[in-house]
Amino acid sequence: MKLTLTIVTALIAMGALADKHKYCACDVDGKHNEKLSHDTCTRWGQTLPNTEWRGDKHACHDYKSGGGIDGLPWENTCKKVYQDQGRNPGAVRGKCHS
Repeated sequence: MKLTLTIVTALIAMGALADKHKYCACDVDGKHNEKLSHDTCTRWGQTLPNTEWRGDKHACHDYKSGGGIDGLPWENTCKKVYQDQGRNPGAVRGKCHS
């Protein structure tokens, strides 16, 4: 029963990350990391130019109508940027919302 609940919880979390979102940021150890979020947004925008940093939202914003930031690739980018800064990417999570 516990294993089933764990699997269901993981699948729900993965489903939430797979959706497209208007705003995404990066958390480290469960806390918002402004610098990492901004650095990730800059890297994200190099290949997906419909994004911009929104300081008032403390998040990266996809402003294209019908577009959006895919949560799982965003989280992977947060981790890669953090690792490139010489830090442990295991503590990093992407956090997205509409």
